[in-house]
Amino acid sequence: MTVEVCIVGISRTPIGSLQGSLASKSAVELGAIAIQSALERSGVSGDLVEEVFLGHVISGGTGQAPARQAALKAGLPNTVPCSAINKVCASGMKAVALASQAIMLGLRDIVIAGGMESMTNAPHMSNTLRGGARFGDVSFDGLNDAFDNVPMGNFAEATAAKFTLSRADQDGYIELDDEAFARSVSVETLGKLRPCFTPAASVTAGNASPISDGAAALVLVSREKAIELGLSIVAVVRGFDDAAHDPQWFTTAPSVAIPKVHSAAAPVVLTTWGGLDKYCACCQALQRADLTVADVDFFEINEAFSAVALANTQLLHLDANKVNVYGGAVALGHPLGCSGARIIVTLCSVLAQENGRIGCAAVCNGGGGASAIVIERVPTSTTA
Repeated sequence: MTVEVCIVGISRTPIGSLQGSLASKSAVELGAIAIQSALERSGVSGDLVEEVFLGHVISGGTGQAPARQAALKAGLPNTVPCSAINKVCASGMKAVALASQAIMLGLRDIVIAGGMESMTNAPHMSNTLRGGARFGDVSFDGLNDAFDNVPMGNFAEATAAKFTLSRADQDGYIELDDEAFARSVSVETLGKLRPCFTPAASVTAGNASPISDGAAALVLVSREKAIELGLSIVAVVRGFDDAAHDPQWFTTAPSVAIPKVHSAAAPVVLTTWGGLDKYCACCQALQRADLTVADVDFFEINEAFSAVALANTQLLHLDANKVNVYGGAVALGHPLGCSGARIIVTLCSVLAQENGRIGCAAVCNGGGGASAIVIERVPTSTTA
């Protein structure tokens, strides 16, 4: 018998810019705030929580067991086991997947999942301190490719070239994306920015996601437990999966993950490129849910760069009006460990406010990977 996983509470903090309004809060503090708020909205007592999974990428300087710290700071019992998940940008979504698996396997009935990050408070690092060094630099683990030792933005440039995404395409996308958040943004303003990664290129600070702080949390329960407690259900988890391919093409991995969560009887027809259809996270997620791209009302595809959303929209033949309709990471910010959970929270809100039923969220991660999840909204008047 399949155990149905229900989302009964969602919450996220505001997203703060680098050294901005949330600079005084650690990742742990942000995570605790999100957990408390999600529990409050769900109507579930913290005493009933059986496990916590939190995405967190830059753990240096946060102290031992940051997920555990956040859970206890949120007031959960000290008997609750907690795990921090590091799958780079997909960490928060992987936390939700692991929580869902625990419920589906019958190991748990009530689990909190989410993600947290304070990139403002990420420490500087010197790996040559003991031996001494005349020269060196400092970089975030999450922002450099571990295999080719170059900034992730270099691969965004390659994506823009491969999919013929001009500077105007990327800047134009962001002008629309930022409309509700930065009304002073214009194509003219964006056009004055210098490329970040290679000369005479197209990826700039304006069409890439900013370094940010924030947290998000979801309360997941089994259908049986939701009925027992009389909880209102926000959405039901219909499927999820991960995918991976060449690390240099991490930008297109969401299009590999989404169809994995898609009916084998009606597979997604991808634009053929390098065998991409064999590794698609979105495709795989849809397969798990026995759905097709046509069944999905709204998509959330995390924007490490605007080129990511544009390329995956192109690869999956999506209606751009269904993708990131309330703005994405370029507009809001991209706290690494938080974003995978944040886009699920946003997707729940989009489905509710736009009267959608099926939603799919996907996020790429460094190393060539991606995660995707499919959810189905339950009308607000419906209780378990």
